[in-house]
Amino acid sequence: MKIGFTDEEFVQTFCECYPHLWKDITDKHTAYQKADERLVKRGKKRRYKFPKPSNFILYKAEHVIVKTRNKHKQGVTLDNEKIEQRKAELKDIAKKKIKSRRNRQEQRLAYVQNVRPQYSGFLLGKYLRHRRTHPEDVDTCYMYLQEASKYKCRDTINLFQKVNAAERNYHLRHFAFLTLQRFGIKEVQLRKNPKGKSYPGDKIKPKKMETPEELLDAIYNTQLEQHKTFDLFLSHSSKDIDTLLRMKTMLNSQGINVYIDWVNDREQLRRELTNQDTAKVIIERIKSCKAMMYIHTEASTVSQWTPWELGYAYALGKKICVLQLYVDASQPAYLDIYDKAVVEDDGIYVESNVNRITINSWIS
Repeated sequence: MKIGFTDEEFVQTFCECYPHLWKDITDKHTAYQKADERLVKRGKKRRYKFPKPSNFILYKAEHVIVKTRNKHKQGVTLDNEKIEQRKAELKDIAKKKIKSRRNRQEQRLAYVQNVRPQYSGFLLGKYLRHRRTHPEDVDTCYMYLQEASKYKCRDTINLFQKVNAAERNYHLRHFAFLTLQRFGIKEVQLRKNPKGKSYPGDKIKPKKMETPEELLDAIYNTQLEQHKTFDLFLSHSSKDIDTLLRMKTMLNSQGINVYIDWVNDREQLRRELTNQDTAKVIIERIKSCKAMMYIHTEASTVSQWTPWELGYAYALGKKICVLQLYVDASQPAYLDIYDKAVVEDDGIYVESNVNRITINSWIS
């Protein structure tokens, strides 16, 4: 800092040199302010009273400010050139930290869809009703939460916030807390165990579905699975992970809920567990999708699954389009009978005969 700096100049310099920390503080202030407003609306007193970001910085850095000003009085300071050099160094460090944060968040959300599924309202209502009427059935409640954790949208965030705030079962509450963290929700805190009378199911640890057989049984016998629908089934080679994740992001940005086996049924359809029940699950997922997109790549040309998926979807009368990302002279002639998907800067389109329409219009 230069000699004679004011409190306002100190805060401004802090914002320039530590933009990531400034954002953390402003997010914290906003979150606690909203929490206090909710308490006031319910007739309660404010609890958090988090200070304004600028006041918070001045309070936390008070000893640094006093120490720096004392040094200035003694004539101990850096010249302007060194001050600007130090600022530039701190800004570079901040940029690297912001990039690192962004990369970590993208990795956490790689297998989450940023779209609102049509059955999100069912998830919220069904979980709350089932937990109230069947408090001992923790497994079903956990299944609802697992499904909700695959989608980041306002409905699922609300559900996990309710579970984290009021759920008596620690395992369900902890799952909700971890999911909110993965979603990047600021200032989420794991709620403490509620006091008072205990209820059935408070301490039961839920059982996970971990095999194709268990998933298939759920598809045939649970209301949740019977309510699930998808807009688009992505038929692909499992070797094209990066390509599929980019496609998922693009389609989600257009409001399309996609089905990818290692995204939507990641735990149950692990490659090492593949058996005949895996094929039955894929059949049911194709049935629950409105349409199919086949991603044609060099890896998919040797896939044993994609021709079978295409044939089954065609036999069901599903709409099918082909996104051709690889051209080879020996590609199957039957691909030409399907509509062609095209990726543009502003979205994905489908060419059907002479028409070129958005993929949303094509699906509907």
